[in-house]
Amino acid sequence: MSTESVLPDFNYELRQFRKEIREQSEPSAETLKSAINKHMKRAEVMKKNFRRYLAREDEMDVPIFTRELKRNSKAVNNKINVDFVGQIVDMKVGYFAGEPIAYSYDKTKPEFERANSQLETFTQRNIIDDKDEEVTKFCSLCGYGARLLYLKDGEERIKTLKPWETILFGDDGISEPEFAIRYYDYEINAGEIVQRVEFYTDTFVFYYIDSGSGFIKDTDEPINPMAHLYDLCPVIGYENNSELLSDIEKHLSLIDGYDRTLSDMNSFIESWRLAYMKARGFSVDEEMIEMVQMTGVFNLDEPDMDIDFFSQQINDTAIENHLTRMKDEIYEKSSTPNMNDDSFAGNATGVSLEHKLTGFENKRSTFEKKYKASSIRMFEVLATAWSKKNIVFDPFAMKMQFKRNLPEDLEYEARVQKLLMGAVSNVTRLSLFPKITDPEKEQELIDQQNEKDRAAYEQLDPLNVTPPTDPQSKEVI
Repeated sequence: MSTESVLPDFNYELRQFRKEIREQSEPSAETLKSAINKHMKRAEVMKKNFRRYLAREDEMDVPIFTRELKRNSKAVNNKINVDFVGQIVDMKVGYFAGEPIAYSYDKTKPEFERANSQLETFTQRNIIDDKDEEVTKFCSLCGYGARLLYLKDGEERIKTLKPWETILFGDDGISEPEFAIRYYDYEINAGEIVQRVEFYTDTFVFYYIDSGSGFIKDTDEPINPMAHLYDLCPVIGYENNSELLSDIEKHLSLIDGYDRTLSDMNSFIESWRLAYMKARGFSVDEEMIEMVQMTGVFNLDEPDMDIDFFSQQINDTAIENHLTRMKDEIYEKSSTPNMNDDSFAGNATGVSLEHKLTGFENKRSTFEKKYKASSIRMFEVLATAWSKKNIVFDPFAMKMQFKRNLPEDLEYEARVQKLLMGAVSNVTRLSLFPKITDPEKEQELIDQQNEKDRAAYEQLDPLNVTPPTDPQSKEVI
């Protein structure tokens, strides 16, 4: 486990687990408790980030919702939350996983047909597009996400785990764990909640419950430990970055500052709207207020009596500039594009659009590398189960094509395709087109279409006086 990450150092627990599995074939309650206690501080941060994402007004983790005025409890205290947390996270999820990741198998491999069929079945059965979005969201919010591979009715399935309930142990980081813990609240009787622990090795899963005095084996499990039928630890971690930092936590002070400023301004305007009148030379009692509310008229009997309005001057330009500056800082520091900004208006496309997204693209590129490494590990684990079905699957022959979810400019893309004709191979050129997820398949379809066109033309022109050309290669067919 990297000591540079925000997670605590689990090297002691890792060594203890290795020793205990080797000597007694199961982990000790003491080491399990030690690891969970270490993890709980970071788990609280992750849960708080998730509750901020939900942004419910009954939640205590959005600071503006819990703010109280100390001096004057009767003053207007509006509590406005601008959901920058949701924007930062949802923008990344949509940009990275909004266009489904294309999974395919190397066609040059002798086992291609069966391996690719198994891959397609697995991704469709598990609705992998949805799972990719889920784990991306947790990575963005919490710093890492996790998946559990298990078997259901003899078929391999995926479960997305909550990162605040998941601890991964290994010398090579959370993407290649040697052991894993999943701990969560569990109802054993009506209203009786205990902590339950699942401990995963490369062979078994052990089940424990907290008895109050320590962890004990869960006797409700008929087989404990139970073989999970994979040859590697079936829990895989997905890193958001090397430090396991979320996309929001370094920017929360700016976000909270924006909420306070906007709320204070809103409260200020409302408080003056409610107390905008002054009376001179007489006192206003409740009877007079009721009469004015009904008639809208003040009767002034003496010449020195007067009623006037407060004219409060608000420097709205300074406040607007302050809010704009804070908003720009939030988007800039989090490398998140503000799609409502004027720079994204109009017809910003191609190179111009990519330039505006440089910071966001750099963040996405880093995450893509981490994501790909973890997904390869997932298929390594799956391959151990498929081998038992006599299916040969090389996880390093599995290809992933990531497509950025950008506004489409088909005219620009068409020009790029035309300019690259003859400069690179057709497959390489087609792979640059965002909507083509399988360029080799697309080339096959083009070849088939050309063959049909050739056959149709030969029927109309048997002497082949003016042979057609292939629009993809500009060569005579």
